[in-house]
Amino acid sequence: MDGQLKFYLLAETGGWDCSAYAFAYRTTILQSDAYQVLSLNVLQAKKHLSTIAQDIVNQYENMKIEPKTLSEAFVLETKIEYLALHSFPEFYLNPLAIDPNYNSEVTSIGELMFDFKGREVPLNQIILDDTVSLEDKKELVDRKLDDFLGDMNNLVSISIQTVQKRAFAKENEKNSQELFSTLLGIFSFVVMQVIFFFMLVIDNPFYYASYYDPQPQYVTSYTVFMLPISILLFDVIYSLFHIHKARISEPFMYARRFLKRYQQQVYDDILNKKRDLYDYICGAINTKIILKDDIKDFSKLSSSYIDFKEVINVSSLKERKSYRILQALTYVFGTIAWIVLIISLSVFIISKAFGGRI
Repeated sequence: MDGQLKFYLLAETGGWDCSAYAFAYRTTILQSDAYQVLSLNVLQAKKHLSTIAQDIVNQYENMKIEPKTLSEAFVLETKIEYLALHSFPEFYLNPLAIDPNYNSEVTSIGELMFDFKGREVPLNQIILDDTVSLEDKKELVDRKLDDFLGDMNNLVSISIQTVQKRAFAKENEKNSQELFSTLLGIFSFVVMQVIFFFMLVIDNPFYYASYYDPQPQYVTSYTVFMLPISILLFDVIYSLFHIHKARISEPFMYARRFLKRYQQQVYDDILNKKRDLYDYICGAINTKIILKDDIKDFSKLSSSYIDFKEVINVSSLKERKSYRILQALTYVFGTIAWIVLIISLSVFIISKAFGGRI
């Protein structure tokens, strides 16, 4: 904020109406380097499940850049600068919760930022600092790792809550809605097969005469062939869709079964990994060794008893291209099959009632 605006900020505290200056400053904020950096870094932060990363994302997405006073503009500008600084991965990465596919400029735990003497500095710098005792360094590291552990335990809690829902239920969708939709689809599929079966077993020689002697002037000559073809195509697509659905949701279903019985084992596994990480860093502190290429070595995100990433992101399975294509094809062929079935059943009943082809 330049000197002129600081003057108006002071004037505002004295009762002046400076809302016009505050609104005009909105453009300056949006064009600032800090806001541009934050907007870019948030795209990467969205890919991480750590509490800090998601907090940065949430604050960015819920930020209202419409200051009504210069005081609000000043607070907003300061907040954006703070978020921009902490939106870099070294500030929010949790070594216990690194995606196994993570590939970025931060390659080592030693590059992560730790609170050190009121400043945030890389862990490697703390390891090499001769002005601090080994005990103080280890205590500092232990506090930070406790934060990492708490963050990872929070992911476990979220996973436990998530598996209480159906696999493809969205956050704002109740279990009953998803269950009703699934049961309705199964019911529709079964009813279609049952109706078709009874049409096959009920004696109606006039209708099925078109199988052996199709004539273009009769509707039955078309329905007797269209019905089985449309139902067969629907059955194939329907089966492929649910096979694919079951396959991609298997990690979630496994997690549901496991967490119902062995929740404590998951927490204990993460705690043991935190202790391993502490021993690893303490070894580096004792020998003053720079940490390198180890950012994913202690992650339990996908290497514990369950894959937390798959569980937490289970609702995104609906957004996969293969899922959406098969789901759309199921709706299309199901609709076609039902239309043909209703027409064929009507023709079948009329043919049976009047004793002739239609």
